[in-house]
Amino acid sequence: MNASEFKIELLRNNLTVPELAKMIGMDKATIYSRLRGDSEFKHNEICAIRDAMHISDDRLLTIFFA
Repeated sequence: MNASEFKIELLRNNLTVPELAKMIGMDKATIYSRLRGDSEFKHNEICAIRDAMHISDDRLLTIFFA
């Protein structure tokens, strides 16, 4: 997980973590926890984030599987 690249995508989409969390039906504390590396994003969460932020497959790999 590349948290810096994730944050860049948030900026590109003019979103905050709380806004993204609301869009995808996820608790903002869970997103923050995953960004800190406490645990990994689940497949369905990554798909929801990809769809909400219109992330390409290549970019998705850079962010979540670097």
